[in-house]
Amino acid sequence: SLCEEAEGPSIELVAIIRQYAFDNSLPAYLRSVSRQFLGEFGEVADLERLEASYAEAGNALEQSEVICSLVRMERGRRNAFLARAERDGELNKRAAAWVRGHG
Repeated sequence: SLCEEAEGPSIELVAIIRQYAFDNSLPAYLRSVSRQFLGEFGEVADLERLEASYAEAGNALEQSEVICSLVRMERGRRNAFLARAERDGELNKRAAAWVRGHG
């Protein structure tokens, strides 16, 4: 994966990635990779913002990407969110199961 070799990204890089993750004018693939990066290297506030972005996701694929970016979220909050999100469709259910297996 893109983030496997990354170690301790700079504050500046995280700030740029944060902008990309939530800018709907950018291509979907760039937002997707940015969400993955924030899921791995972002702060608690980034994870909370990712969780909140789920409601605005344009389709099931984007919703599942958001779900998968929340592996590092505090377990109780994450599991409560997953319990709601997995009822939104098969892809969401599979993403929630993946997160539970990796969290």
